[in-house]
Amino acid sequence: MKRLFTSLFILVQTLFSFAQGLSVGSNQTICLGETVQVIATLSGPGTSGCSGSIDSLVSNIGSSNGSSGTMFNVINTSGGDITITGFSQGTFTYSGAITIDIWYYPGDYVPVMSTTNGWTQVATAVNTNLPVGATATAPLYSPVIPITSVIIPAGATYGFYIGGSTTVSYATAPAGTISGVSPWGSNSFLTVTVGHGGPFPNPTFTPRGPLIKVYYGGGASWYDVNSGQMIGSGDTLNYSPSQTTFVAAINSCNGQNYADTMRINVLNTQISTTGLSLCNGSVTLTAPSSNFAYYIWNTNFPGQNLTVNTPGTYYVDCTTPNGNTTCQSPPITIYADTIPISV
Repeated sequence: MKRLFTSLFILVQTLFSFAQGLSVGSNQTICLGETVQVIATLSGPGTSGCSGSIDSLVSNIGSSNGSSGTMFNVINTSGGDITITGFSQGTFTYSGAITIDIWYYPGDYVPVMSTTNGWTQVATAVNTNLPVGATATAPLYSPVIPITSVIIPAGATYGFYIGGSTTVSYATAPAGTISGVSPWGSNSFLTVTVGHGGPFPNPTFTPRGPLIKVYYGGGASWYDVNSGQMIGSGDTLNYSPSQTTFVAAINSCNGQNYADTMRINVLNTQISTTGLSLCNGSVTLTAPSSNFAYYIWNTNFPGQNLTVNTPGTYYVDCTTPNGNTTCQSPPITIYADTIPISV
């Protein structure tokens, strides 16, 4: 609670310096495991043209490889300036905690390899996690790694380098592709090129395709106030928190900053039990009392506590006092005697 109070105090102080005009709506309540959708809306004088979802471009996949980082170009193929706001680092096989550094160069990176002159660091030692479960054909991606925004003018080519404290996944690009030139993912706005793999500022493995998502565009930046982590970009946030928290949306528009917060109440329906086996007699299952007033078990028993004398799987539907929200608990299995153990 101290961390939450401190974070909220700092945020509220910050909000006093922000203009009014951004709204994320009323507080919402969800069941544990559900996803809430929050929409940031700007209105009022001076906010014209400020909304717009931040989009992402996903690079190609290719043959699994990796080292300390990748260097590549991002080409603005649109008719206007584009603001790069962050990246997600992909993974084929590596997982766990990693620290990310990101650099950019205002031009084609190939002629300036091996020197740090002209490069600017836009993300420094950002702690993130590479998810578990990725494969060579189905990569997964880290949360958004925010950067100091980089504006790429229409038609311009900018170089980027993403490096990690542990091995970073990338792909071995096909023979014949040209680092810094050949497309490695594109849409109507941006092109990511094949690049080089290895340590900054002189990666030597080539051709290598970055395994990334590039985030760009306008709209709000979203933060979980409890953790202080950036959790999304754009006018719409889809979020599944594991506990009650506050989210904050911040939008910079026409030289003015706007912000608003919302409380997301997460209702936990975890069942407690006096045991998992009937070998010593009946067990009692108890639904959570906090936030709920009405209960219906899958046996049709209407109460908070269920006495179990028969092995099987049990769950309960819990309803809030106002009757507006019903959450189903995770199932729990009660065994007749020995509890099976998987090894």
